[in-house]
Amino acid sequence: VGALSGLLHLDQPLTNELLARTAPTLMDLAIALFSGLAGAYALSNSDAAGALPGVAIAAALVPPLATVGISLTTGHEREALGALLLFLTNFVAISSATALVFLVLGFRPKVAKRERHSARARSVRVAMILLGIIASLLTITTYRLAHDSRMETEIRRVIYESVRDVADAELDSLLI
Repeated sequence: VGALSGLLHLDQPLTNELLARTAPTLMDLAIALFSGLAGAYALSNSDAAGALPGVAIAAALVPPLATVGISLTTGHEREALGALLLFLTNFVAISSATALVFLVLGFRPKVAKRERHSARARSVRVAMILLGIIASLLTITTYRLAHDSRMETEIRRVIYESVRDVADAELDSLLI
């Protein structure tokens, strides 16, 4: 659906809503982890929790995937990769946090005790490895965004000071 939407808007730039999903940070990981924890807890302790998986999918998974499709069809490969990273962040974090809550609350498959311990340990290792990979990628993205923001702030400062030093000069607009 995202790719089809992108085909309908080939000549238009990406909107701010789409661009917001193309540069995930560590904050997105934290939000996804807490969403997974809260959703799993509510799912296990509420009568009205049947809608929670649908809400999580609609809010956390579909928008980044749609952004991937739109970005790819409009020739914005870098933005598509960023949106794919956001999707993977949300998917891995929500799944891992949900599994953790279910383990803590005692939800386990009915298998032999030794098999259960082995399966649990393997699941925790896989979840931790995936979260580590995602966190590493998001650390790089967060660093780049912070660096770009500092650079833009410095550019603005230098330009404003330079204009102020010129007699009768006025800055009409500034686009970086």
